[in-house]
Amino acid sequence: MKPRYNAEVNGHWMCDEGRNTYKYVNAAHRLKKVKAGQSGDWSQEEVFPETMKLGEKFRAAAEKNPESIAVLVTGQYTNEEFKNFFEFVADELKVKNIFHWINNPEKFDDFDGLLLRGDKNPNTYGLKEEMKSRGGFKSLEDLQGKMSQFEWVLVLGPENQSQFPDLKEKVDLLSQAKSVIWLSACETPELDALRAPTHQIPMKTYIEKEGSFTNFKGLVQEFKRGTTVIEDALTLQEVVALLRGHELDYRNRPQPIGGTKKNHFTNVRGQL
Repeated sequence: MKPRYNAEVNGHWMCDEGRNTYKYVNAAHRLKKVKAGQSGDWSQEEVFPETMKLGEKFRAAAEKNPESIAVLVTGQYTNEEFKNFFEFVADELKVKNIFHWINNPEKFDDFDGLLLRGDKNPNTYGLKEEMKSRGGFKSLEDLQGKMSQFEWVLVLGPENQSQFPDLKEKVDLLSQAKSVIWLSACETPELDALRAPTHQIPMKTYIEKEGSFTNFKGLVQEFKRGTTVIEDALTLQEVVALLRGHELDYRNRPQPIGGTKKNHFTNVRGQL
């Protein structure tokens, strides 16, 4: 696995940790449909109609009382996704209870002087920039103290869950909410015991979409879609469209590549 050359960032360098980050994008680890329900009672629902139906309830609650909605955000989505999302939630629905889920706050600003940083999110800078004009984030202490007061908690969950050591802690906190919408590319076993009615919506990974991330220096870097792994997984823009009540044309969506390429080396070592 060889990274694309980028003289502005790190040439061809890649750390050992970086070489292993792709594994969670494989189909075996992924959400394929909307997983709806609560502890002991889960069902698999079609992505497009279920998300639209969910949007009707979410919008109605926000229009009645924006203070009844909370949003918990990770820095794992693109600049374009964040812009579209906050225009909907913060600007249109007037939601103010927006919280930043930092994966490891005690090591967040660490740097080894070469490659490794405590912040394992690709777009923390872009997320903070998008929220600047909206007054920034509320403190997580406020979320912990008021969780039971929220009708809906919408979570822009982590794509790379291995970098969030407090995942179970945050899921346990969500048990106090009345209803939860959890966006994530991958299955999240920690949610299976959640008592609150929950909808887990399958999201695309970084290799299945295009957009840009902003690194710690403020350098915007664009990337293109590489392939499709899960046909019905959504971008955040598509989630927003469905929550708004807009129908999407799913007939011409990118399809997963059929089969696995075989050669001498894959026969010898097996699948990655």
